[in-house]
Amino acid sequence: NECQVVMGTPSEIYATFVMQTVAEEDDTRSIWPSSPSKHGWKTGVYTIDSRPNGRPLSTWGPDDFKSDLETHGPYMRSYSKEFPGVNGWDWRFPYKNTPPKLPEATIGTSF
Repeated sequence: NECQVVMGTPSEIYATFVMQTVAEEDDTRSIWPSSPSKHGWKTGVYTIDSRPNGRPLSTWGPDDFKSDLETHGPYMRSYSKEFPGVNGWDWRFPYKNTPPKLPEATIGTSF
């Protein structure tokens, strides 16, 4: 979801196939091309609530607007070496404020 969907590039598969399939299966929920999404959908949704309207999904170009509709961050991503919350390896992990690894404990009742 952190991948910016840009039509005409390999990432467009998220709009033309993945999210198009989601939209066809459930048109009652708002959908978003990525998070953050610089400009939202260009086609395929109602602009008032971003619910699918039955047309093919496409996104605006990365330079179609001077400002972004949505941004977020900076944030600390994730605390997992095995499953980083970024697209690719986070070379800064572990962070200074990474919680310490807790000892394993038996869970459940004991008699």
